[in-house]
Formats: sequence, C-alpha cells, structure tokens
Amino acid sequence: MKVSELIGKYPVIFNNISEFNIASIENQIKNLQSSFQKRSTEIDKANLEIKRYLFDLYKDTYFLKYFSKLSSSVPNKIFLREMLYDGTRVYIDFYEYGLDTRIATSTVYQDFSKLYKNVSFQLVEERVFFSNTKYFHYILEGTK
Repeated sequence: MKVSELIGKYPVIFNNISEFNIASIENQIKNLQSSFQKRSTEIDKANLEIKRYLFDLYKDTYFLKYFSKLSSSVPNKIFLREMLYDGTRVYIDFYEYGLDTRIATSTVYQDFSKLYKNVSFQLVEERVFFSNTKYFHYILEGTK
C-alpha cells in the first residue's frame, strides 16, 4: 500500500526507475534528481532568455506606442517631422500646434526614462504660427 501511494504521488520518478533493486534505487534516485535539477536550470535559462527577448521587443516598439498615445491624448495637433530608430538609438522630432503647449516635458522625460537611457527631451523652438496659434518644436532622444 505504501509503494502504491508513493507511485501515485511521484509517477515521474517511478516511471524513470529502471529496476526496483534496493541496492540500486538510491543511486537511480540521485541520478534522477541530478537530471531534474539540470532540466530545471535549463528551463530557467530559457525562461530568462524569453523574458529578455520579450522585454527587448517591447522596448523596440515602446516609442511608437508612446508617441501614438501622446499625440492622441493631447488636444493640440501633433505633427511628426522625423522618427529614427536603428535598434539602439531613438530619435523623434515633432511639432505641437495650439494656443499653449499641452505636453509636459517632465512627464515625457520620466516615462521615457523608465525604458531608455540617455534620455533627452527638449523644447527646441516656440513661435507664433498664425494669429494666436503657436507651434512648439520638440526633440526626444534616448538609447536602448
């Protein structure tokens, strides 16, 4: 009954034991334990690689999503002049048109700094465009 209970609880172990000889079972279990630990380490490494890959993939597209969200959440008109990404460096050059700026440079800087290094976000130029409408020229940069 005890053997049946153990087999029921640990079928993977008992399916991998080649012979039920009292003298060799301990060595077989030690070998299985070593094999399972090795598999566990390999799975952990693969899991870590997948997480890194997914995070890098997220970083590779984050600036696009962020700019899209920024331009849709700001009531002023946003016009993209230039966007560059070479796999390491992100460069976004854009204009905002409105009576006043609605983009909080500190917020954009903080959001971008969560994923990118060497972040620089600056208001390059502010001018009256037409009547009381102004344009604000921004450049956002960062590295992966």
